[in-house]
Amino acid sequence: MSRREKSMKLLKKCSILLSCMLVFLFCTLNVLAKGDTTTDDSKIKVIDNNLITGEETEFEISTSTPYGMNFTTPPFKGNSAYSRILVNGNDNRHKIKHPEVWPFSATCFAVFIWPDGSREFGTAFMVGPRTAVTSGHCGYQTKRGGKVISMRLFPGKNGLSNPYGMANVTNVYTEGTWNLEGQTKNDYAILRLDTNIGDYSGWYGLESTPGKEYYKGTVVHVPGFPGEFVTNNALSANMYNKEGKITACITKVLTYNMDTTSGQSGAPIYRDDNQYVIGIHSRPSSTYSNRNEGFRLTSYMVNWVRSFL
Repeated sequence: MSRREKSMKLLKKCSILLSCMLVFLFCTLNVLAKGDTTTDDSKIKVIDNNLITGEETEFEISTSTPYGMNFTTPPFKGNSAYSRILVNGNDNRHKIKHPEVWPFSATCFAVFIWPDGSREFGTAFMVGPRTAVTSGHCGYQTKRGGKVISMRLFPGKNGLSNPYGMANVTNVYTEGTWNLEGQTKNDYAILRLDTNIGDYSGWYGLESTPGKEYYKGTVVHVPGFPGEFVTNNALSANMYNKEGKITACITKVLTYNMDTTSGQSGAPIYRDDNQYVIGIHSRPSSTYSNRNEGFRLTSYMVNWVRSFL
């Protein structure tokens, strides 16, 4: 075999090897690109309870989100004349002396009426000019006759004082699975209001971060309106707060060691270091003794709220 023939044969082998390497590299990058695009292509059913017309409609939202990304909505301190005081660090107050001041001003006393005629109290929190969030069981309870028929919010309520007035809830959005299952992993409701009261009270930022145990050990606050401090036929209510730590967390549930009582359902679970909400208070833990638990914000829920801003 001549030198020319040997060279041509070697060149052919190199060409084949290079082609194989390029094909392998392309396939690998294609798989990685697909893996970085979405977690899944599933959807969840959402129920829209219109409190004005009494109509109920259903639609779907996608739970498909990019891998390894944080999802947030920014906080806003409001445009009121009240001075801005942030409570951080080791402030262990119980009763909030100045609930009209952000971020507590974005926490709302909620009064709602059920189909069976009963009235209950709870907590909600502002996440936009006309958008608030609370627990799912403040929007739908089978034992109360189903979907709530009326709800009012009072941001930053302080005893008999309502520094930001009142807003009526016009729409309550809950996951269809909450109405069927009633579990903490879907215990949340998004509320639309009849006024942009959040422009004055301010609102919390929201945060959803991947990683099953990412928030374990995080210092958080849970401000709300305990039922035992609601008096004068619900004309007077006081806000209480306790800080503590996240002791356990899974994909959609946070567990923590702060004391809570009836009336604090729907309270924000917000980070001490940046006032971003990472969960919604729900109930006593079904897994750990002497612990409470709440819904852990998901990326698709944060994106859903973002669509209202």
